[in-house]
Amino acid sequence: MLFQSKVEGVVSGMFDNWLEMGNQQRKTNTAKRLDYYRSNQVDYIKEEIERFFAKPEQLSPVFINLTRKIINNLAQTYCKPAKREIDGTQSDNEVYQTISEGAAIDTVMKQASKLTKLLKTVLVRVVWRNGRIELDTLTGDILDVVTGDSPRDVLKVIVTHTASKTEDVTYSVWTPETFQRLNYRGDLISEEDNPYGCLPFVALHDEMPTDGFWIEGGQDIIEAQTAINERLTDLCYTLRNQAFGVGYIKSGDHGPGQPNSLEVGAGTLVNLPADPDSEIGYVSTKAPIEGAIKAIEFLINQTAIANGLSAHSLTTKPVNESGVAKIMGNAELLEKREDDIALFRKYEHDLFNLIKIVWNTHNSKKISEGATLKVDFAEIKPPLADIDEHEKWERLISMGQASQIDYAIARNPDLNRETAKEYLQQVRKENAEISAQDAEDLKTPIFDFDNAA
Repeated sequence: MLFQSKVEGVVSGMFDNWLEMGNQQRKTNTAKRLDYYRSNQVDYIKEEIERFFAKPEQLSPVFINLTRKIINNLAQTYCKPAKREIDGTQSDNEVYQTISEGAAIDTVMKQASKLTKLLKTVLVRVVWRNGRIELDTLTGDILDVVTGDSPRDVLKVIVTHTASKTEDVTYSVWTPETFQRLNYRGDLISEEDNPYGCLPFVALHDEMPTDGFWIEGGQDIIEAQTAINERLTDLCYTLRNQAFGVGYIKSGDHGPGQPNSLEVGAGTLVNLPADPDSEIGYVSTKAPIEGAIKAIEFLINQTAIANGLSAHSLTTKPVNESGVAKIMGNAELLEKREDDIALFRKYEHDLFNLIKIVWNTHNSKKISEGATLKVDFAEIKPPLADIDEHEKWERLISMGQASQIDYAIARNPDLNRETAKEYLQQVRKENAEISAQDAEDLKTPIFDFDNAA
């Protein structure tokens, strides 16, 4: 029995160490991706230089931020701010408007969508701070998450509060029941009840998680960025050392006391020995500059295409292409955006429900329990698609095969037949009011000549 318990302890310890090693690798990779995105790439280039060059001090790190360019092109969910409306009382809408402005929801969610594309998994925390709701975007380099049977069943969230000194590092441990503060050793500093009865976090995933909480993927962008940085650094080193002509002196005999090398320049005369083979001149090396540039362009284009972007989106050359070609070039990106909207629509609702809980916990003027969020994402269509779509619906309506309600729902899938009917009635009412005002304005003279002084 004693032997068995020892074995169980050893196995458990090995398993814990394996999990910790995996977590540390994940955090290191997350920190590297954030550095790449934020243009903090020089230290990583220096590490590569030291690995491959005997005299690394002779090379200067050079990079272009391909990572940020690709991620920003991929994160199109909030290319325009989402329209949010509360289905509740007038007071609910007023409170939510105050919360939205104070928490900068549009800005936070746009940033969170970009980080989700970069890191594949992030957390948004709803926090009551300085008398208002605020939203914090937390990344995997400071997070540990414990889940139940499903990756979506989050049981515990641990946030690392980093510091310059190890002994100043602390941890926040959240469960639906408690909130704990731990020191760097993991010893308990304080503990209190969780006032919300739930975890104040919303997990954002780049795709629905299946195998684990932390979504994998996107490493190809980071590796391509590393390869491009290496090629650029090599290229600049080559340009510095081999792109210029090298002066030479050729003679049979320099004579006693004559130097083997001379400094020459414009306006300088050189006395060569009386030797028929004497010669002075410059020779240029055949540096592989063109090949290096083509390799860099190839890496950039292939990385863009592999991630659903047109190669033209990352080129500086003017491109003459038809409207159809542009549509086909953006088709995959538009499809990706539709998938992202389906995910973020759920995240928006989860975030609102959490905001409602946190707000009602700390305020007497509460949001109604039955209040819900209606969110509408901007519809993006390829060039010319709007005109073709409008003409199609005009024909269907004129032939009696569709109604204006069908058209309104096609333009805005968040509407149902009842809300679409209300929307059209409101549009007609507003148009009638504007037409009546225009007619009244036409009756009023611009200048009253009869009563002019």
